[in-house]
Amino acid sequence: MVWWLAAFGSPTWAQPAFRHVNQWLEQQIRYADWKQARSDHFSIRYLPADEPVVPLVLAEAERVYAWFAEQFQFTSDEAVPLILYGEDGQMQERFGWSGEEKASGVYYGGVIYLLSPRVLWPEMPATALKDGRLAERYHREGPLPHEYAHLYLDAVANSNFPRWYTEGLAQLIEYEWIGYEWLNDDNHLQRQSLYSLRQLNEQFDRLANVALAYRQAFKFVQFMVREHGETSLRAFHRQLAQAVSFERAWQAVFGEPVEQSYGRWLDDVRRGGYR
Repeated sequence: MVWWLAAFGSPTWAQPAFRHVNQWLEQQIRYADWKQARSDHFSIRYLPADEPVVPLVLAEAERVYAWFAEQFQFTSDEAVPLILYGEDGQMQERFGWSGEEKASGVYYGGVIYLLSPRVLWPEMPATALKDGRLAERYHREGPLPHEYAHLYLDAVANSNFPRWYTEGLAQLIEYEWIGYEWLNDDNHLQRQSLYSLRQLNEQFDRLANVALAYRQAFKFVQFMVREHGETSLRAFHRQLAQAVSFERAWQAVFGEPVEQSYGRWLDDVRRGGYR
């Protein structure tokens, strides 16, 4: 999940400064009195109760980092800040959410916010940490690949993309990394009236069926990658990094307007074979 505020939609030239400020505020002020640990490419802030799981989280983060370095040639010169929360309420307080709003992870302004593995799966016994079962579950079901995908795209393209695209990409990477896809009765593509591209562009998080919006974003991005290949995806991101508008970059790399691509994808959905 990426937390999308007005600042996140600021002009591309301002985005690096915004990330730097948020990283500094979180590490030097908001969570300055929390414990800290480091790995080669990450710095994590946490409370004492989570000290036993910190090595697990950092190991998984490094695993994700290596995958992005190989697949996208994306590395970071500075340690990526992680904030590890020991309860849902801490994340809700940070982002001003109601009690009903929850997430296992959030990316915002150069920082990845995570719920502790012990909070995600409280039913797992203490032995699961020692025998590796907790680490394996965190790898298979944890939020780091998804949230790091948001960080990657933000760092490369500086918010030069619509909301649906970053969620579609993050879900695609999550699927390729661990085989996970969010699918339920509410977002089955063959059972719902699908949203238009304009609706995704203008109302993504305000649509009545957010699960369907996420599903459409994922399957559309996946459709384009299957047609054009991973190299085209990287070429598209390079265009965005050069401040070419999203629409012009899409046309240059994929050879047609994004609206035309979306229309072809809708036709493909109507032919069946999608869930």
